Amino acid sequence: MNHSSNEVKQLMARASAMLGREAPLEACGGELLRALLPALVNGTKEKNTYVRANSELALRAVLRLPHDDHFHQKCLLLLEEGAREALSDVVARVLRRAHGDARDARDRDEDLDCTLLT
Repeated sequence: MNHSSNEVKQLMARASAMLGREAPLEACGGELLRALLPALVNGTKEKNTYVRANSELALRAVLRLPHDDHFHQKCLLLLEEGAREALSDVVARVLRRAHGDARDARDRDEDLDCTLLT
């Protein structure tokens, strides 16, 4: 995430998301997560919308949010205090937004008048 190119940052976030979905991160050890999580947190603070969005999606995949809170808590314990607080803040913001988006989608579905479909 320290690279000057937004394309490289996007690729790093997308590769991290794939890693989070496909790899057994428990077996990889804490070193990978100690390096990856702060980098993704930094990505969520980027000005570029694609980098920020891809970093948020990658964090959700790597931390297995919201499905595996135990793994998320385990990851928090790997980090130092400052990194732990930054990650917690980002996770709260991302999950709140994701929850709000899901609620908005349900509201839109509920507002649909089925009589118009016949």
